[in-house]
Amino acid sequence: MFSKGDWVKTKVPLDADSERAEGRADLSLPAGTVAQVHETPDENGGYYSIAVGYILYDCSHEEIEADVSSAVVASAPQIFKACSYCSAEGSRLRCTRCHQSFYCSKACQQQHWPSHRRTCRVPVDPGTSPLPLAPSQEYAWLKAVRTWFAALHEGHPSAMEEALAAVGAALASSPKCQEHSPGLLSRRLLFHGVSLLDAGRYSEGLASLRAALAADRTNELAYVELCIALEERGHVEDARQVARQALAHDLLWGSEWQRPGSMDTSLRAAAFWDCQEFPWLR
Repeated sequence: MFSKGDWVKTKVPLDADSERAEGRADLSLPAGTVAQVHETPDENGGYYSIAVGYILYDCSHEEIEADVSSAVVASAPQIFKACSYCSAEGSRLRCTRCHQSFYCSKACQQQHWPSHRRTCRVPVDPGTSPLPLAPSQEYAWLKAVRTWFAALHEGHPSAMEEALAAVGAALASSPKCQEHSPGLLSRRLLFHGVSLLDAGRYSEGLASLRAALAADRTNELAYVELCIALEERGHVEDARQVARQALAHDLLWGSEWQRPGSMDTSLRAAAFWDCQEFPWLR
C-alpha cells in the first residue's frame, strides 16, 4: 500500500482524471512516468489519485509501483504543509481552487475563508503534462514549478527570484517542447509570464505572455491574462488590440470593447442583477 505523498512510477499509460482533459491526447500519461500520491483508495473511491504537477490521474494499485530512484523528484517540496488557519503541521486538506492554502480540518478551512477569499486565485496550468523529453528535463520543470509555488506561498522576494530563475532555466532547457507540443509550450510560457507578473517583473511578464500566444494562437487564458495585465496598467488600446486578435480566431468575446477578464458573451443588459444568478459569488 502507498501513502499520501509517496513517489510512485506508472506501469501502464493513463488518462487525466478531469472533464477538461477529455479528448486531450497531450494529457495522456505514458508508462514509466514518476508521480506523487495525492489521495489513497480509501479517500478516492477505491483508486489511487496520483499527481503529475497539478494534473491528477486515477489508477489501481496494480498500475503503479514505488519509485525512490530520482533524487531530483524526491527533493521537491512535499504536498503537506502547516494549516493556514491554526498552523497545525502535516495538514492534508488544501484549497481546491488555488491549491496554495492547506488545512488540518474542514472547520479551519471554513473559518479561514473570509480572509482567504481575497487572495484565492485559480492557478494557471504550469504545463506539467507528460512530454517525450529526457526525464531530467521534465523533472527540472516539475521541481522549478513546485519551488515557485512554495516561494509564492511563503512570500519571500529572494526565494521568488530564485524560483523564477529556475522556471526560466527549465523552460529554456526543453527545446523539444515546441517541436512535439506547441500547446504545451504555450501553457508553460503562460505560467512563466503570470509568475513574472506576480513578482512585479512587468515587461518580462508581458513578453512571456506574448510568446505564449505566438506558440499557440488558441490559448484563451493567455489572451485573458495579457489583456488584464495591460488594462491594469492603463494600456487600454493595447488590451483592445489583443482582444481583436482573439476575435480573429473566434475566441472568447463578441466585441473588442468587452472587458476581457470580466465580461461574458451570454450576459444580457440589466439594471439590477440578483446574486443568485452568479453561484460563484456566494
